Amino acid sequence: MKDKKKYGDFVQLTDDEYAKLVEKFGEQSAREKIENMNDAIAIHGYKYKSHYKAVLVWSKPKKTKLWPITGRVCGVATCPLPAVYKSKGSFDHYYCNQHMPEKVKEYYE
Repeated sequence: MKDKKKYGDFVQLTDDEYAKLVEKFGEQSAREKIENMNDAIAIHGYKYKSHYKAVLVWSKPKKTKLWPITGRVCGVATCPLPAVYKSKGSFDHYYCNQHMPEKVKEYYE
């Protein structure tokens, strides 16, 4: 097992793990993420087998969930599914999960 160094009071990382975080996020951002993790452990008592993996998981962008829009169905004529997404523009266009534009799907769960 490689030697781990303490970053703050709780976060422990190997030199290699720290270097990977800096490479992925940059020095400033990596330090902020580690500090946020240290604060969360201090406040909530979270326990992790790997602080490195926890920082990576915490850093993943969260996708927004879509909920049915009351009273609206998909704008595709043959689709009876409830609409979950309203596109922006001069006209109202509503879509279900199946028919919303591909570029929009990547932002939603």
